[in-house]
Amino acid sequence: MAPTQSMKLKVVTAPPSGAAPATAAPEEVVWLDNDGRVAAYGSTTGTRHLMRMPGLATFAWRDGSDQVTATTAAGRSAVVDAFRRCVLPMALHTRGLQVLHASAVLGPAGVVALCARSGTGKSTLAFGLSGRPGQSLWADDAVACDASGSLVRALPLPFELHLRPASAAYFGADPVLAAGAAAGGSEPLAAVVVLERDESTSVQARRLTDAEAFTAVLQHAYCFDLEARPRRRETAERYLELSARVPVWELRFRAGLDELPALIEALEEIG
Repeated sequence: MAPTQSMKLKVVTAPPSGAAPATAAPEEVVWLDNDGRVAAYGSTTGTRHLMRMPGLATFAWRDGSDQVTATTAAGRSAVVDAFRRCVLPMALHTRGLQVLHASAVLGPAGVVALCARSGTGKSTLAFGLSGRPGQSLWADDAVACDASGSLVRALPLPFELHLRPASAAYFGADPVLAAGAAAGGSEPLAAVVVLERDESTSVQARRLTDAEAFTAVLQHAYCFDLEARPRRRETAERYLELSARVPVWELRFRAGLDELPALIEALEEIG
């Protein structure tokens, strides 16, 4: 497998020929955002994969190629951001890697991935943890994993850390931190932590059973098309292997930045 860092984005700034369809074609998968609105359409024809983001760009790549082409009339910065946050994780999944919707920090034992739905606080928690000695930011929104060796390893990807205004004010930091890519090569994946908001409890960490871990990991996995056969079985097997080989924890907590110190302490004990 070619190094994931070598995947490149070639932006074609000319508008696509003809108007893009306003609705999904029969062969397309539809991805929705947290508000139930269409975020993108995807399809696979032979070895070619297509991801169409209405009003922004159509991204295309082929199996075995390290290049993703974006056909767009939008500005480059918006297209590159969409590529990093949405398209690259899907492209890596089609290449046989496991990719989690997570932020992550690199610590003494390896990378700790923080999985959660958007808005739960994974970026805030990763940034707060990265301020502790021996900890550094590794990822925001996507953590790519390779389980082909004796250890499951996290692979460095380009990213920007996006903090919500309240979190940025709490830390006295810029809302968008141009973090680039994690320095160095791959690192062991030390743990996966699933973050859950729970107003009925204070900070509570629990290691999940194998069955719980698989379900939790799959819920936060980037999957280009989970319904396609034989990719569905292959995807399930790979995430089952990941959840069996890496400790998976659940971390429950109340909403609010006042919980942050206790959350960071709990994560330091896990990682």
